[in-house]
Amino acid sequence: MQGIKGPLEIEREFERINQLLRISPASRYKLKLISDFLLQINNFRNKNFLRSYYILLHPHFTQLIKETDFSFTNPAFIRELIHFTDLLEGIVENPTERSELIISRERLVLVLHQIIDTAQLRFTHVPAPEKSELHNSVNIPLLENELLSASGHSNFSSVRKLFVELSYSKSSNGDIVQLTNHLGTEQQKIFEKAIRAARTVVTKITGSCPTKKMVAMCWFERPDYLLGESLLAGLAVSIAVGMIKMMQNRREYSIRTGIAITGGIDPDGRMLSVDDTGLLKKLEACFFSPIKILVVPEEQYHIAKRHQQAFKESYPEIPELKLVPVNNIKDILLNPELTEIKPIRYPVWALRKIWKIRRVIALLLFLILAGTLSLVLYGPVDKNPVKHTYKGDYLVIQNQFGEALDYIKLSSIGIDYLKRSRDYFNYVDFIDIDDDGINEVIYCDRKINTYLDIILCKSITQNKILWKHELKKKIKFVGVELLEDSYICGSLYVLKNPDSKYELLVLARCPYFSTYLTKIDARDGKELQCYVHIGGLNLIKFIDLDYDGRTEVVIGGINNAFKSAVLIVFDQKLINGQSPGTTKYRVQDLAGGTEKYYIKFPNYLLGQVLVDQLLYGNLHEMDIFSEAQYLRLHIKESFSDNTFDVSYYVYLNFNMNPKSLATSTPYENKIALLKKTDQIYGINRQRLNTEYLNSIEYWTGDKFVKSSSLNSVNN
Repeated sequence: MQGIKGPLEIEREFERINQLLRISPASRYKLKLISDFLLQINNFRNKNFLRSYYILLHPHFTQLIKETDFSFTNPAFIRELIHFTDLLEGIVENPTERSELIISRERLVLVLHQIIDTAQLRFTHVPAPEKSELHNSVNIPLLENELLSASGHSNFSSVRKLFVELSYSKSSNGDIVQLTNHLGTEQQKIFEKAIRAARTVVTKITGSCPTKKMVAMCWFERPDYLLGESLLAGLAVSIAVGMIKMMQNRREYSIRTGIAITGGIDPDGRMLSVDDTGLLKKLEACFFSPIKILVVPEEQYHIAKRHQQAFKESYPEIPELKLVPVNNIKDILLNPELTEIKPIRYPVWALRKIWKIRRVIALLLFLILAGTLSLVLYGPVDKNPVKHTYKGDYLVIQNQFGEALDYIKLSSIGIDYLKRSRDYFNYVDFIDIDDDGINEVIYCDRKINTYLDIILCKSITQNKILWKHELKKKIKFVGVELLEDSYICGSLYVLKNPDSKYELLVLARCPYFSTYLTKIDARDGKELQCYVHIGGLNLIKFIDLDYDGRTEVVIGGINNAFKSAVLIVFDQKLINGQSPGTTKYRVQDLAGGTEKYYIKFPNYLLGQVLVDQLLYGNLHEMDIFSEAQYLRLHIKESFSDNTFDVSYYVYLNFNMNPKSLATSTPYENKIALLKKTDQIYGINRQRLNTEYLNSIEYWTGDKFVKSSSLNSVNN
């Protein structure tokens, strides 16, 4: 009865219920139809819907409560009816009808107490499972075994429901099956057969299955009917769903409402046919019930289809029953039309796991509490933060001995990115800003659902954030309609400038195009200088190249305008402007850069031969050998076919003059392969290397030249 959305649908459902009230003999089923219908329309804001339809259904409702035999009825259904009478009492205005409702409610309350008392007596005869750890209920509709007659029509009285509780026991001597109504030996064997088939199916679906002893406690709504082979498939599905719950799988299975299952099974879960006469009776039962789908063995599908057509011709006013043929009960659990599979939210799943090992966790928590209390009372002797690590979603600040001084909560996006990138980039540094002998922490975090990083400075002793700096800068290009304003941190470094003041140098990368280098005052987080680069910069080094006592900033990466690897050298005091680029990629209202050197590297052999496939050259790594006074630049060439990224090495002295060139083994292997296909031939490698080194270009402030030159803007 789901999906009632408006007056037209309500009227159609009301007509359908009237038809079923006329032909169905089951009082409990009629009550269920009425209560479900009225509760549905109670969701509408206009309460006149409920009042008007209740006036029409009132004679049926109160009379059914008066005449129905509620023996062996599910207590939950009785509670639902009591709740419904309370709801109706608030909207019924006629005194006579209100009086009848009150009488009906009193009878329902009395019946509920009788059922609960009887159930308690019955359960006292069932031994409780030894050391039961977990209970789960499974509710699946199954068919009655016999027909009842009323008004000349053969109909089933209702749909029987099986409630299964599964739990683990420490014993390991096989399965134990316990039934609350103490069925006979044959029925016990049928139940055990269903358990074996359920184990097999669960293993196929989840890859594992409970190996401990299982205690199953069952209670039937109609215990006067015995279990038969035709109920095996439905029983096995019920138990399989309970097993999956009991295993605390990350997915939860539940059979959808309005579904019935009939069929035998073998130990592998294959559906076996039932007696043709029994199949006809079960089909007829479903046809005159609220069941919408009947699952039958695949080999009996055509027989069931013929019977269904005959019923449909005799009773065209009744909605058509859908038949689903199944070969194995595993197919029932994996069919989204029959079974709803919902992923269990991680917190819920984690809590279930925690509850299962609660004693061990309690002991660990006690030990942790004792250790934490000791740490709170005494704490580390050394309070100066100098190191860091990551734990969960926290940045852990440590002293020189690795003892934790503070836990800084980071956003989920920020912590994930920092963990993955920490081997290549620097995101945390330490500096004593206020000269009190205790370092402050400079670190990076990211706003959730954005590409915007924030640089923060925190005082560990004061336990507060001293300042924040967002890497947000609007950069508009002249030749393209591109506006970039959110950046992520590539690396951050704390430096002491020539005036003995601390500064923070941050390499900020846009996910799409440009990079900018910003210099921040470490005392208040305000930007001092900024340099915009057309392309990506991915490495940074600090060294005094000219031995004048001032550290130069050496940066490597790629210039997207030229698709070339570049090396940039800055004086620490002058980091401003923008990098060289084509007219298309010029930044509006920004002067030329103050680079000391800006060096552009040409393509080497493979890039020259495969120029159509070349994507870019990138300065990937840089090694500085101070004593020998030279730099080794690791340049990668990347190609569009994605089959290789090959490297070669260029050596420069501290005056930025090229000294030599060397290739890697993969580079030479690729050259050898191209030689075999005659794409490379007759090349003098020594002359090629000389030509390459002579083709390295230097920016002078207005153009590139092929000799080592300083940028005139800076000098």
